[in-house]
Amino acid sequence: MVSHTGRPLGGAREGTTPPTGAGSSRGAIQIEVPPASTQLRRVRRAIRDRLDADSLGSDHVGAVEAVASELLGAAFDGGTTEQLVLSVESFALLTSVRVHCPRSLQLRDEPFGIRERVLDGYAFAWGRRQRLDGSVDLWAELAKPT
Repeated sequence: MVSHTGRPLGGAREGTTPPTGAGSSRGAIQIEVPPASTQLRRVRRAIRDRLDADSLGSDHVGAVEAVASELLGAAFDGGTTEQLVLSVESFALLTSVRVHCPRSLQLRDEPFGIRERVLDGYAFAWGRRQRLDGSVDLWAELAKPT
C-alpha cells in the first residue's frame, strides 16, 4: 500500500477510512506495522502526516504519536512476532488509539511502569481488551483540546 501522496511507506502500510455518517468518526487512520521496533519512527511520521495539526493542534498530534509509540512498544516488549495494526480515530471530543495484536499479551509487563506514566500523562483512559478470537487490543483515549 502507498501513502496518500502515492509514495511507498517502507515497512509500515497505511490507509484511511472516510467518515460514514452523522456522529461517526471524522476519519480513521489504519497502519499495518511489522513486528519490529525499528518501524516506530515511520509510524510516528505517518501519524503526523495524516492528522491535521491545524485543527487538532500540534501538541495533540504529538500526544497521539507518543501514545501510539507506547502502545506499540508494549506489544513489541510483549514478544509479538506477528504484524500489528494501529488505528487512530478522531471524534468530536476525543482521539482513539488502538493497537490490534493477533495473540494475547500482558499490558503491564515490565518495564511498563514508565509506559503507564506516559499513558497517564496523555490519555484519560487506556487498557487492554481481550477478544473472543484470542487476539488483544491495546487502547487509549485522548481528550481533544478545547
